[in-house]
Parts: sequence; structure tokens; C-alpha cells
Amino acid sequence: MEFAAAAFFLMLTGCTQPPETVADCAEITAPTPREECRYEMIAPLASDREAFSAALSQIDDPYSRDLIRYRLAFQDPQQHSGLCREVEDPSLHEKCRQIIGRPHLSSKRKQP
Repeated sequence: MEFAAAAFFLMLTGCTQPPETVADCAEITAPTPREECRYEMIAPLASDREAFSAALSQIDDPYSRDLIRYRLAFQDPQQHSGLCREVEDPSLHEKCRQIIGRPHLSSKRKQP
């Protein structure tokens, strides 16, 4: 985790050290920093399906897990479109499906 992000978490949570695991993120009381913490911990694991699933399983809140899947699919639809099938929340599932259904969002710009 980036030093600035870790310092931000420390400031918001009053902790003496930055979160080191996904489980540590649950102790952050403010919702947005807690979700950012989880995302920062789990996103780098997205290419390793087993590690990614194991990290997600440490989060009790299904909507929080869905947010991570959605954000990854949104940021890189070509690589992470399969995550949309796992999104449980109906409205977020539909938004995710719409993102992967728009190929122009994931295409590379043509050189002039």
C-alpha cells in the first residue's frame, strides 16, 4: 500500500499502524476508507484467481465484495469481465453487465 494511503488510513482510524490484511480493513469505521482499504489489498490479487477468492472470502459484507468485483470490471473490462457474473446485488450486477456489454469502453485508441 502506498505510504500516503496508509497515512490517510491511520489518520481516519486513529490506528497506530496501517492495515496489513483485508481483515484489518474491517476495523476502519468510515465506510469509504474501509472500502478503499479492501480494494487496495485485493485488487493486486485479481490475476491469481485462488488468492483473489480467498481474500474476498475474508469480507463478510456481500455488497463490499461486489464493489470490488465491479470496480475491477469497470477499470479493465477485457481482463475482468468474468467478475460481473459473480456480482450478487441485482442493481450492481446490471451495471456491471452494461459495462462489459460496451466494447468501446475497453478498446484501445487507434493511432492516427
